[in-house]
Formats: sequence, C-alpha cells, structure tokens
Amino acid sequence: TSPPATSTSTPDPTPTGTPAAERRKVDTDATGHSSSPDERYTVLYTVTNEHSFAVRATFEASVRLRNGSTLRKERTVDISPGGVVNSSFEFEGYDSTATGWSFGLLSVERVA
Repeated sequence: TSPPATSTSTPDPTPTGTPAAERRKVDTDATGHSSSPDERYTVLYTVTNEHSFAVRATFEASVRLRNGSTLRKERTVDISPGGVVNSSFEFEGYDSTATGWSFGLLSVERVA
C-alpha cells in the first residue's frame, strides 16, 4: 500500500526585501535601440547609488517581439557608495522583429 496523500502548502515567495528607503536612493536610466531590430537589440543602462553605503542591485531588461514573445535578461551588481554602473544588455539571435523594450529595478539590498 502507498502512504496516504498529504497536502502541504508552500508560502508565496516574498520579495527580496527591498525597503523603500533603500530603493529610493538608487536611480536608473535606460534606453533601447537597434539599427536592425530583426537581428539585434541593445538596452543601455545606468544605475546610480546615492547612498552613503554600498548596495547590491538586481535589475532586468526585456525586449518584446512582434510574434508576442518577450526576451528577458537579469543582472545583479554591487555598487559602491555614490557609485555609478553603466553597461548594456545585448539581445540577438531571435526569430522575430523587436517591437519594444523595458528596464526595471527588481531589488536593492544593503551590502554588509
């Protein structure tokens, strides 16, 4: 015989603990562009830490395609007090035309 079926509930995942005060002083700026949206799309970004302490910031860029799908990439970086990070996400090798992009800060936490 098999053991009786049991049901366990799993709590919903909680956000990565980004207090509003820590998130408020981390600014983002991004722009998306492509000279050939059928082949490659770039999202350039800047993340600025205006705190007097280092933070670990996680953010995501995405590109929407004409066929309805969305490509996403996520990155986490440590940023020193008053520091700035500039870089880009490169999307390529997709089978449809890129029609738009987005960029967003997912979480910010203080680095000990």
